[in-house]
Amino acid sequence: MDSSIELADLLVNELAKQIKLKYKDDVTCTNLVYLKLQNFGMKPGFAFAIQMVSTSLIESNLDNVVAYVGQVMGNEILGAPAEFSNDGDKFIKFQYNKELPSMFRRLGPITKQGMPPEQEFWLQVYGHFILGIYQGALLHFGYRTVGKFDFGDDSIQFSIKPEKLVGTWSSPPSVLLK
Repeated sequence: MDSSIELADLLVNELAKQIKLKYKDDVTCTNLVYLKLQNFGMKPGFAFAIQMVSTSLIESNLDNVVAYVGQVMGNEILGAPAEFSNDGDKFIKFQYNKELPSMFRRLGPITKQGMPPEQEFWLQVYGHFILGIYQGALLHFGYRTVGKFDFGDDSIQFSIKPEKLVGTWSSPPSVLLK
């Protein structure tokens, strides 16, 4: 395995543990962990897009940006390109059905029913972090997003609703960890 991926796994694991510890008395602790990791993922996603993008893509349309993010970034970050679709309701879906990224395969079989709570927690942790990476990349291209992570039997899906930003904009304060 690539040592940079192992380091990223360790960082995400440690951050999730620290956030869980910080909010252990909060009834929404688990959801806070997912949200914080999703927000945390936006920063590396934004930075990663800067390193890999060509200037012609920035002026491109949403379909080209989505293809780039799903294929190139999905392959570079997760080691497997995402299948992507636009469902007509303005939601873009990045899906992994045939080939799950190793980050998720290591967690064991992914099932919608009957997964142990600890396994589902870590699946959600990694899923929300990667969702944040996709959102950060789209933010780099000028799209504010609302996103959702979901999983089924041996499949994972990131649903993102992009909205073109107009004028001067900056990252929302919620992206920053407190």
